[in-house]
Amino acid sequence: MRPQRETERMAYFLSPWREEGHASFGVNKITNRYIDFGENMKGGDVIDYVQRIEGCNMPTAIDRLLSDAEISTFSPPEGVSTKKSAISLISRRNHIQNDTLIDYLEEERKIDYDVANYYCEEITFQFESRQWVEYFGIAMENDVGGFAVRSTWFNGAIPPAGAKTILAERDDELYLFEGQMDFLSYVMLYGKPPSTAIILNSLVFIPMLCDKWGGYGAIHIYLDNDHAADRMVKDNLSVYPLKDHREEYKGYNDLNEYLQGCH
Repeated sequence: MRPQRETERMAYFLSPWREEGHASFGVNKITNRYIDFGENMKGGDVIDYVQRIEGCNMPTAIDRLLSDAEISTFSPPEGVSTKKSAISLISRRNHIQNDTLIDYLEEERKIDYDVANYYCEEITFQFESRQWVEYFGIAMENDVGGFAVRSTWFNGAIPPAGAKTILAERDDELYLFEGQMDFLSYVMLYGKPPSTAIILNSLVFIPMLCDKWGGYGAIHIYLDNDHAADRMVKDNLSVYPLKDHREEYKGYNDLNEYLQGCH
């Protein structure tokens, strides 16, 4: 499915669940949340989308996303396919050198180069449908050997999908972030977390991981300000000693958007 039109922040598609001649289904390129202007601006995240498009419940949607977790939620340039197993790692560098990626970090995301370079690396990757073209991305390797990848146009992953654990000298509290840009934003705002941090890379991993979190004295939440995160907190994390920090960036979708608003 290709966008009918685009702006800097939004891509507009024909509705996936009704016939129409005017694109009324918008996808935010930054947050990867959809807004259906044809249904009174009803929107949601990728879990909501899969539940509706496949007519399934939430656990089934999560299983479906896990099986295809490497699929980008925003369409890449024309002619690039992101079907399962269509993306592969070509090379990696310890230092981010690509000028476009550096501009994306510093100008768009408001992340200092030194901060991003400490935790991330630069990779090149390609798609099966266009093996003669290599793309650059900012990547953070997860705990199972895959990569979360970000660039000016790509928000996806190289499999296997998984969360990222960042250890600290202390391990008595847990800092929980939804994505790598949220984690980097925390470092920009407050410095390195004083205890263990986990970057989820997807909310679908919470039910699989949270059984291991019973020993922490506090779990600091830095998830998105959306219904999907609300649901995950209520259904999976409410029994733990939570310190939900989302009120600190109320009015913003996530911590990175809040950081951008501070600049």
